[in-house]
Amino acid sequence: MKKLLPLLLACVSLQAAPFRQAAPAGVVNGKATLVYADARVDQGNLVITLQSAGPGITEWIHIFADTGDSPGFYEHASGRPAGMGLKMLFEGEMIYRFTGSATNHWSWTPIPGATVKRRIDGDILTLVMPVAPLDLSPAHPVHFFAASYAPDYSDTIDTLPRANAHWSFTPSAKP
Repeated sequence: MKKLLPLLLACVSLQAAPFRQAAPAGVVNGKATLVYADARVDQGNLVITLQSAGPGITEWIHIFADTGDSPGFYEHASGRPAGMGLKMLFEGEMIYRFTGSATNHWSWTPIPGATVKRRIDGDILTLVMPVAPLDLSPAHPVHFFAASYAPDYSDTIDTLPRANAHWSFTPSAKP
C-alpha cells in the first residue's frame, strides 16, 4: 500500500480550493467586479471559472497564468499582483505565451494546439481547454490572475486576486 499511494497521487489532478474575494464597497459595475475563481483539471481539460458580482459578467476579461517555467514574464499594467510573472494569456478562444523583450512589452504568441471553449452563463464565465498543449509541470504551482476591463480594454476595472492574495492550483503529474 505504501508503494501504491505515491502512484495514485501522481495520477490525481490536484487543485486548490476555489478563490473568493468580496466585492469592494460602492461597486458601480457588478458585471466587471470579480468575486470568485476556480481552476481544475477534469478529463484532460483545464477548466477555469470566473464569477462577477452580477447580474452578468463582462466580455472584456483576460486571464493570465504564471507557470514558473521560464525567466521572461509580463507585468500587468495595473501593478497587481506584485511579483507575479505572467507567462500565459487566455483571451477569448485563444491561449498565448509571453514573448516580449521586457516585462512591460505586450508581445504574445499563440500556443499551437491550444484552443478554448468559452461559455458565459449570467455572471459566470467558463473556459475549457486541453491541458496537454499547455505543458504544465507538477513541479510548479500555477498562479492565475484575472483582469476585467472597460470595453476595448482601455482601462482595468477589477482584478482577481486583489492585493497580495494568490489564486493557484497544482497540476497533476503526467501518467
